[in-house]
Amino acid sequence: MNFWYITSLVVIIFCDTLIYINFKKYFIHICVLSSVYYFLSIIVLVKYMLPKRIKTRTLFSVPIVVSTILIIYLIYSISKLVFDFIQDVIPYIVLSIGSLIIYIIICYLIYISDIYRGGIKLLIVASLFIFLTSLLPINELFYYDNIFTTLINITQILSLYIFQQFLVEMETAKIKSDEDTYL
Repeated sequence: MNFWYITSLVVIIFCDTLIYINFKKYFIHICVLSSVYYFLSIIVLVKYMLPKRIKTRTLFSVPIVVSTILIIYLIYSISKLVFDFIQDVIPYIVLSIGSLIIYIIICYLIYISDIYRGGIKLLIVASLFIFLTSLLPINELFYYDNIFTTLINITQILSLYIFQQFLVEMETAKIKSDEDTYL
């Protein structure tokens, strides 16, 4: 049992409740609560990071550069779409998006350290949260549809389940040390 993970689940319950009550009215609270969720999840994941295992060349590989450009474009295009609705609350949106980006970076760094067999699950969770964070404002502010709401709920449940599965079932792969190489 991880206290931070349980606390993050309680935070996400309150966030979802506010989303369903009135997204526009509680938008600031939703941004803050989602940021708190991401920061609590970061606290949970920090103990799995091994900075010594991260190689600089993997950080600047072609797939990572392309993915980063696509994420930046996604943030730009959705921000441009909802700008009229969010002008007054930009600091809260920056907090929410910033915490999501940090969460994605932590997930990726754990994945590329390549010491956990379930590391791919973190990439899946990060991708699901990008999808969730992108689709939610579009659904609530522009084009409300029950299918989108269902997709958002399925995505969130699936991401929470996979994240929990990583935390519970994660096994440390055998780490080959550079010093232990014998002829």
